[in-house]
Amino acid sequence: MGKIRVAKVVLNQYAPQGLIEAVVNQGFEPIIVAGDTDVRVAIEAMELIYNSDVDVIALATRDADFLPLINEAKRKGKETVVIGVEPGFSAALQNAADYIIKMEAKKA
Repeated sequence: MGKIRVAKVVLNQYAPQGLIEAVVNQGFEPIIVAGDTDVRVAIEAMELIYNSDVDVIALATRDADFLPLINEAKRKGKETVVIGVEPGFSAALQNAADYIIKMEAKKA
């Protein structure tokens, strides 16, 4: 779908140092927040949705709370990708996105 231009992971203040290091080692920018991570994800996504240099918005979540973000991205002419894990991957989110990537939970 193209070259990744912006790659961010929003984590709460209790994220273990090992997770933060893993995020950095994968080339992602960790964003640590003291409050609600959903709010920060929405802010970051809206900045990209209104950036004319960005053509595709990919969001890794299974939460239907992010449906308005997907809808706004599409309204602004962006292609949308939703990456999620079952169980609990919102059907509404899947139906709204242009592309869906379903991941499977690791079995113990």
